[in-house]
Amino acid sequence: MRVVPGETNPHLVDLVVTACNHAGFEPVLGPAFTTDQDTLAAIATGPPSWTVFYAAQAAHLPAGRTVFRPFAPPAPMAETFLAVHPTTPAHRLAPPLAACHVQA
Repeated sequence: MRVVPGETNPHLVDLVVTACNHAGFEPVLGPAFTTDQDTLAAIATGPPSWTVFYAAQAAHLPAGRTVFRPFAPPAPMAETFLAVHPTTPAHRLAPPLAACHVQA
């Protein structure tokens, strides 16, 4: 998982890590989320990884070598998307998608 450092956005990091834990897995933290473009490029070309984007933000980003997979967020959260490489197998997406369906 690529995410901003905890001190940059502690609420987001806690929210995502807690949702992953409730879904039964501990996310493996990869390199920190830096900028939208750099993080999407790293997802598109580097080792398998994922990150979370708010829907409004994802709507304005190019997704040439990545895709945004929508998921149902736990209420009352904002709609969000996972940014992943388009060929990521479904079984690799199961853990983060399961985390997104867990009620916090």
